[in-house]
Amino acid sequence: ENGIKDCSDGSDECPPDSTKDTVFSSPFEMIGNRVFRVILWIMGGISLLGNTAVCVMSIMQVRTAKSEPLKVAFLWLVANLSVSDLLMGVYLLSVSAMGSQFYGRYCYHDAEWRSSQTCSILGSLAVISTEVSAFTMATMATIRLFSVYFPVKMTSIKRATYAAPIVCAWCVGTLLGTLPLANYRSGYFVKSAVCMPRLFAKVGDAAWGYSTFIIVLNFCLFVYMACCYLVLYQRSRKVTKAGKSKSTRLLRTVAVMILTNFCCWIPICIMAFISLAGVKLDNIVYVICAGILHPLNSVLNPLIYS
Repeated sequence: ENGIKDCSDGSDECPPDSTKDTVFSSPFEMIGNRVFRVILWIMGGISLLGNTAVCVMSIMQVRTAKSEPLKVAFLWLVANLSVSDLLMGVYLLSVSAMGSQFYGRYCYHDAEWRSSQTCSILGSLAVISTEVSAFTMATMATIRLFSVYFPVKMTSIKRATYAAPIVCAWCVGTLLGTLPLANYRSGYFVKSAVCMPRLFAKVGDAAWGYSTFIIVLNFCLFVYMACCYLVLYQRSRKVTKAGKSKSTRLLRTVAVMILTNFCCWIPICIMAFISLAGVKLDNIVYVICAGILHPLNSVLNPLIYS
C-alpha cells in the first residue's frame, strides 16, 4: 500500500543491492538472532544506567574528598571511565532501536543503512568508547602502582599528573575512532548491519592495517595492565602491615580486574591474529567476540572500578 513490501515472506523479494544474509542480519531483521537482540538491549541498558550512576556518584564524592588528592585523582579517573563506557551503552541502545525500526523489512533498508553517516558515527562511537576506556584503565593501573612504590609522594599528587593522561586518552581515543570516517571507501564500519568495527581482517583487506593496529594496541594495553596489577600485588604483600585478610582482599580485587579484561580482550585478540594468518573464522565467532565480548567491559567496569 505504501510502496514498501513486507519481506518476511521470503528473501527472494529483497532488492538485488541488499545483503540478504550477513554476520548479524537476516533478510527480515537487522539483528537476525532474537536472543542476541535481547542481549544487546540488556547490555546497553545496564551500561547506560550503571555508568551514569557511577559518574554522578564519583563527581559528588569529589566534593567531599578535596583533602585527599589521591582519592580525588581516582574519582576523576573513575568518572571519565564511566563516561567512556556510557558511550558504548548509547551505541548498543541506538543499534537496537534501529533494529526495531526496521522490523520485518530490513532488506529494503540494508544498503542505505550500512552506507549511512549514522551507521558510521555509531561505529566510531564504539571505537572511541573502547579506546578511551582502555587508556583510562591503563592510567589507573599506573597511578595505583606508583602509589604503592611512592606512597608519601602520591598522597599529595598534583592535578596535572592525572588530568594530562585523561585529556590524552580522550584525544587519542577520539582520533582513533574518527580516523576511518575520513575515508568512507575503507568500508571499516559498513560490513555488518550493526556498524561494528572490523575486528577480524585478512592481509590485503580494506583497512586491515588499521584493524590490526587497534587489536595490537589493545593487546599491549592489557598485558601492561596485567603486569602492573601483578607487580602491585607482590609489592603490597611485602609492605602491608594489615595482615593476611587485607592481602587476600587485594588479591581477589586484582584477580577480578585481570580476569574480566582477559575474558573480554584476549579471545578477540587471538581470533584476530588467527584471521590475519589466513584462517577463515565462522560467523558465530565474530558474533560472540564483536557483539558480546567487545562491549562487555563497558557493562562490567562500573561494578569493578567503582
